[in-house]
Amino acid sequence: MNTHVTIDRVELSLFNKLLLRGVMVEDQHRDTLLYAGTAKLNITDWFFLKDRATIKYLSLDDARVKMHRSDSVWNYRFITDYFDSPKKGGGKKGIEFDLREMHLNNIVFIKNDGWIGQ
Repeated sequence: MNTHVTIDRVELSLFNKLLLRGVMVEDQHRDTLLYAGTAKLNITDWFFLKDRATIKYLSLDDARVKMHRSDSVWNYRFITDYFDSPKKGGGKKGIEFDLREMHLNNIVFIKNDGWIGQ
């Protein structure tokens, strides 16, 4: 995706439970797009060896999501483009995910729409 991601701490348990603390994702202009104090993930066992993985549980705690645009393109567009566009060159298809349950706790969404249209 060609962006900067930092994670302060990672805890992995039995190859299917992941706890991330201090997750920060930047947009293409190096501004903060997402900061999450804690992200928890419970996924299919040995998912990295499979073509399809089930995310049984995903939670974000104490997070801020900053969405903005000054023209027709939102700052998170590169993420949707990355997952929507077909891969060039006919290479191997990535892992397919199935999300079962998601919890959002203490999440702040900040939206700044500076585009007046055209």
